[in-house]
Amino acid sequence: MSLDSGDLFFQSPVAVPHLKEQWAKQAEFLVKHLNNLGCQAVGIGETDFALGLEFLLKLKSQARFSFLSANIVDAKTEKPLFDPYRIIRVHGIKTGIFSIIDSSFVLPEGIKILDPVATSNKMIQELSSKVDMIVALTHQGLAKDIELAQKVSGIDVILGGHDKQHLDQPTRVKSSLILESGDQGKYVGILNLFWKKDGNGCLRSSHAFSNRWKA
Repeated sequence: MSLDSGDLFFQSPVAVPHLKEQWAKQAEFLVKHLNNLGCQAVGIGETDFALGLEFLLKLKSQARFSFLSANIVDAKTEKPLFDPYRIIRVHGIKTGIFSIIDSSFVLPEGIKILDPVATSNKMIQELSSKVDMIVALTHQGLAKDIELAQKVSGIDVILGGHDKQHLDQPTRVKSSLILESGDQGKYVGILNLFWKKDGNGCLRSSHAFSNRWKA
């Protein structure tokens, strides 16, 4: 699977007026090439709204991958503005992927951010009976990822973002592996998971991870 945890399209939450056209073209170029690379899903970060919600939804319509956020909602209706999760089957293993963003961010008018921990618990309840593994694309920083893993059971992998951390190896908190691979596509983190069934027929996993410089 190829995934990203947000702040993918723009460098800051507000675009400089004379750069808006350039930023729009760059974002559309990036979507086109992520389509060609077989990306499956991206989480939404606060800077992804730099050209507004309407433009972000336009990018979504051009993408062959999912734009995910379980806790970014319409302020009036509290209905999600993006798909809250996606289920992908790879080599017979069903993986549920959801995304959350830190509730302290200020997003454009009319958009509300629900509590990340409560939303994650809701996603676990929704997905746990449907999949073999759950991945959270989080946009809140490493410290809050650690807190999330301590408070929410059932997340197998947390792929974090926002604070530009570059982890050479995953951090394990309880049953969760926490990964982060820098920002702006400078690094590609590669996690290899190896699955086998134990004597009771339950799936067990082991892993290998590398964080590589992307030239």
